[in-house]
Amino acid sequence: MFQWAASWPVAAISFLVFGGLVAANAQLSLRTMTVLAGLLGLVHGWLNGAGVPWSSSLVGVYAGLVGGIFVVVALVSAFVIKLRPLWARIAVQVAGSWIVASGLLLLGLTARRG
Repeated sequence: MFQWAASWPVAAISFLVFGGLVAANAQLSLRTMTVLAGLLGLVHGWLNGAGVPWSSSLVGVYAGLVGGIFVVVALVSAFVIKLRPLWARIAVQVAGSWIVASGLLLLGLTARRG
């Protein structure tokens, strides 16, 4: 059976890596971003689905989740890409730093919990 304790490092590391990329305003190639997004989706999808018993309706549920998440991420990404003023880009970078801080908090809380 899947344990939550096995998934916390993955969540914390993904917060640190992707939040750090946003905070640093990393200019990555399309290929690199595609690979990173695919890996993130596969790893988190596997971790989220590892403890779920399989059923025929599960395929529809996962298809809906994937579609919904894709739409939300696409809309947020399109909004951020269109930002032109410097203050707006800085606000996005600050949001990335808060994501990194959340990852550090997750690591600290889990380490303290033992």
